[in-house]
Amino acid sequence: MGDTHVRDDRARLPDGGDPIAVFAARVLDVLVDRSRRTSSTLRPDLVLALAEGMVTPDGDRVEETLTAFRRACISPEAMADAYIPAAAQHLGAHWAADRLCFAEVSIATARLQALVRAIGTRWGGDPAHLPGRRSVLMIVPGAEQHTLGAVVVTGRMRRMGLSVCLRLGPEHAEVIALLRSRSFDAAMLSIGHGERFEVSAALVETLRRCGSRGMPVVAGGAGVAGRSDVVARTGVDYVTQDLGDALTFCGCAPLVPVAAAGPAKISLRG
Repeated sequence: MGDTHVRDDRARLPDGGDPIAVFAARVLDVLVDRSRRTSSTLRPDLVLALAEGMVTPDGDRVEETLTAFRRACISPEAMADAYIPAAAQHLGAHWAADRLCFAEVSIATARLQALVRAIGTRWGGDPAHLPGRRSVLMIVPGAEQHTLGAVVVTGRMRRMGLSVCLRLGPEHAEVIALLRSRSFDAAMLSIGHGERFEVSAALVETLRRCGSRGMPVVAGGAGVAGRSDVVARTGVDYVTQDLGDALTFCGCAPLVPVAAAGPAKISLRG
């Protein structure tokens, strides 16, 4: 699944032969210059065009999709926060209805994630130790396939002025080394499946033992939705699917107001 399980923050696009790499590279040039709209109201036709473009990313389809977003004056922020997650949900629904196979959905989702990373380059990476900037460690525990949500949320927090370190499926030793070399104000776990509770609990124990004293740990993701046993089984401090709620609990007030950073609300779902 492409860069789904990478363990650092570097943007990694598909091979140059994949037309989506061209699409991702051009998104900033086209949308940043011409867009002025960041809306929480989704256009279904654009969601469909984006989803279908990721399944069959031929050159003509990519150009049609890019043209549609440009004409609609959709901002990169709206694309990353709203349209890409909606396209992923559309793909998932088609897989559940047996209209797409698992491989098609997996590859298309990896392309959406590559697009999020390409768009996110304009929001900076992970500049640590800047004055007044709160730092967050975002982790997707274990060999998790549901990583798009964590990547989207990471991009939004960076636009809010937070320093965010993203780790997808890190090894235990990597987490320990990271916590010993850096200090974080909060940690967030994006848990895609209930089967990840055991590995998440071990991760939380490491965060407590090696992380900053009193650092709050929050869990979100599809795997915790509707569950009442998450705190007991994982040891996290708080469970929520709402980013603003999570940041409030952690005391990480954004430097840029949440309302100005994109659509009004974004879920922590994976």
